[in-house]
Parts: sequence; structure tokens; C-alpha cells
Amino acid sequence: MTHVQTEVSDENYERLRTLAEEQDLSIREALKEATELWIETRDAVDPDDPLFTSVKALRDNPESDRTSTNAATEGDLVEEWCGDAESYRLGDPE
Repeated sequence: MTHVQTEVSDENYERLRTLAEEQDLSIREALKEATELWIETRDAVDPDDPLFTSVKALRDNPESDRTSTNAATEGDLVEEWCGDAESYRLGDPE
């Protein structure tokens, strides 16, 4: 385990101490909990990520200029992997 030392303002320390005491936690326990929560919130999926908003835009506008395809009839989408990591060839899907 790594020990971390830092400085906080007197005001923040008193707020932390009071909140920890109200939850029957030591300051150490409260800081560990706060650190875990901070990491979880920063590591979570961002719902405003352009990936999600672009998918929503496509769903909201099904008549957009996007190209439609059918994987069953598109040869480049149904090619099968035949080979190993050293040499490979794409097999005929038929």
C-alpha cells in the first residue's frame, strides 16, 4: 500500500473531519472512500461521448444519407478467416 501526504485548507479539513465524524468514519477512512469515488467517477463512461451521440443521431434520423448494407449479400462482410498468424488467406464464403 502507498502512503500519500498532501495539504488541504483548514476549512476543507474541518468540513472533512465533521462529515467523517457524522458517518462514524476516521479521516483516513473518509479519504480512502473519497479517493475511490473520485476514481470511479473519472473512470466511468461519458454519456456525452461523441460515439453515443452519433448513434443516437442515426437512430433519431433513420432516413439519413447513410448507406445500408446486408451482411448476407456483401462479400467483403462475409469473408471467413482461414489460416494462422504467420500466413493467412481469406476463404470463399460459399
